[in-house]
Amino acid sequence: MTRRAHLAVLVASAAILSGCAAPDPVVTRLPSDEARPVPSATSSPPATPTAAPADPGTAQDCAGAPLTLTAGSPSLAVRGDCPSVQVQGNDLAVDLSAADIDVLGIEGDRVTVTVGETDSLTLVGNDSTVTARDLDDLIMTGDRNTVTATDSIDAVTVDGNDNVVRGIDDDAVISDGGARNSIQ
Repeated sequence: MTRRAHLAVLVASAAILSGCAAPDPVVTRLPSDEARPVPSATSSPPATPTAAPADPGTAQDCAGAPLTLTAGSPSLAVRGDCPSVQVQGNDLAVDLSAADIDVLGIEGDRVTVTVGETDSLTLVGNDSTVTARDLDDLIMTGDRNTVTATDSIDAVTVDGNDNVVRGIDDDAVISDGGARNSIQ
């Protein structure tokens, strides 16, 4: 074979082999929880001691003020009349069963909340469970959440998939912007 023929075979072989190379693997990266505090079995002392922390088993009183609960809160139990309570974090268990809350916001994944009464609940996250004695309006964004009310829910807005809502009023206004949601 001539040198030109060898070169043509080499170029053709390289072109064919480059098409046979395995593609780069697809890597899925999940967001880390480093930006949000995660509850732990041990607690570190506060950097600036201002007051003795509450006993984790003791419910803190809203005393008519807005409240935000995170993994670093002295107690994840609340009682009293609260204009608003915001729950933020992942893997939290929150007891609001002794509270009457006007506006309740929950943001995070795998959050379990028991609430007494609330006029409005906004839930943003996945795999969370909320049980309420009395709940008027529900806005839910996320997947695989469950909300149950023993008294009827008047309005439900769901944007997500595979969610369960139990305890809606017969005349409830329902907006289902997802798939495979059970709203009953």
